[in-house]
Amino acid sequence: MNNVVKVFHNDQVIKFLHKESHHCSGCVYIQGQIKRDDILGFIESGQPCLCLVDDKPEQNFSLFCSFFDQMFAAGGMVMDEEGRVLLINRHGKWDLPKGIIDKGESPVAAAIREVVEECGIPAPTMLGFLKDTYHMYTLKNGQWVIKKTTWYAMLGRADSQVSPQLSEGITEVVWAGEKFLQNMLKESYGNIAELIRETNRTTWIKMP
Repeated sequence: MNNVVKVFHNDQVIKFLHKESHHCSGCVYIQGQIKRDDILGFIESGQPCLCLVDDKPEQNFSLFCSFFDQMFAAGGMVMDEEGRVLLINRHGKWDLPKGIIDKGESPVAAAIREVVEECGIPAPTMLGFLKDTYHMYTLKNGQWVIKKTTWYAMLGRADSQVSPQLSEGITEVVWAGEKFLQNMLKESYGNIAELIRETNRTTWIKMP
């Protein structure tokens, strides 16, 4: 596990670290294999960060995933020729377009479909894979779910008209410039804000 895997729950984050990794300040630490109650206890505590330290973090992460139902989604970070990023507002939070991968559908096809459906724009140009993110949430029946979202970089047209998919709780779709974007990230989810901040978007405009 070369990169640290992070699982978000709202503004809380769970990190899977190798025992030789540098420690994070202000985090709760659990050594060795985890238990489901450890995770739920951390979430109830409201602490911002939990570090799960083990000499085999890949296995620890697999064990973690086995505690919960798993769902798979795909989405796109779409940028236009002017350097603006396409954002949606769903349930009062700024987000990137994404959705569940249908049976038999590839992550790439799902990501493009969700962008078109949720934002009302023509199909953007696919540029390539960005990263996978993970977050946890509860269903209405109280069941815990861990969702893996596969993200792709895409290029859209600056003159594309947008139309929010109201049936999915999306009330706004905007092309956000850099200054506006940074303000919006304060009203976003932790994994989305991190994805946008960590992605080097300066090279996208030069791509055909």
